[in-house]
Amino acid sequence: MTIELIQVETKLIRRADESKTVTVTGESTSSPYFAITPAIRHDDEGVYFGWGKSVTHIPSGLSLPTGGADHRTVVDAVADLIDWSSATPLADPADKKLVIGVVRKLIEDADEANPWPEWVGDATKPALSLLATQLDDGIENYEKRRVSRDELVGEVAALDAALANKVGAYLDAGRIGIHVQTYGTAWLLAVLMQLDPDVADQAARELVSAWEDGGVLDEHFYEWRNAITNGRPPRLYGITFPSPSLDLGDLK
Repeated sequence: MTIELIQVETKLIRRADESKTVTVTGESTSSPYFAITPAIRHDDEGVYFGWGKSVTHIPSGLSLPTGGADHRTVVDAVADLIDWSSATPLADPADKKLVIGVVRKLIEDADEANPWPEWVGDATKPALSLLATQLDDGIENYEKRRVSRDELVGEVAALDAALANKVGAYLDAGRIGIHVQTYGTAWLLAVLMQLDPDVADQAARELVSAWEDGGVLDEHFYEWRNAITNGRPPRLYGITFPSPSLDLGDLK
């Protein structure tokens, strides 16, 4: 299908938990009642911030929860389930149940395709599990790295004292760097857990996914640095911020 740019009235949320309607440019989908739109909010001074994309139900201006599922896949799956032409498409309990079943299955399939690795711990508490893992690493592995460093430097020193000093300096820089980065991850995650536990869980899932993938790290470094250089906020992959949405209840 051809994707067209269309104007969509979408509801956004303010920091003060107030909502308003704003017109944004979105992408058409397989359904005339849904669009892929920028997920935006604005602060109390009226400054707008972009946070990725969401699926907007055009007649109501409300977003359709999609979890980690692909936006267009969700739209394709629900497009013909019910009549979406009204601003209150889920008024009929039977229709609502039907939509919930399909969307929940797509979210579960997406989660299974990107499983939570065992080394991080409890999949039902992503942020807390990742925080505990980071703290354990900071406590337990720092000393192990120091011992390994001393053993290697000692072996090199038996052959070349000058080279051993260089090797020790490089290993120290790496060991301290890992320790500092571990502290930073733990601190920022702990802060985010206090401010918004749901977003913290999303961030933990995406961070672990990026680590497991490995290939996206350099790509995102350059992408985010370029965004900052050009005065744009970095795109936050895997994060869906609170927004006025169609009521599908608890999809987890």
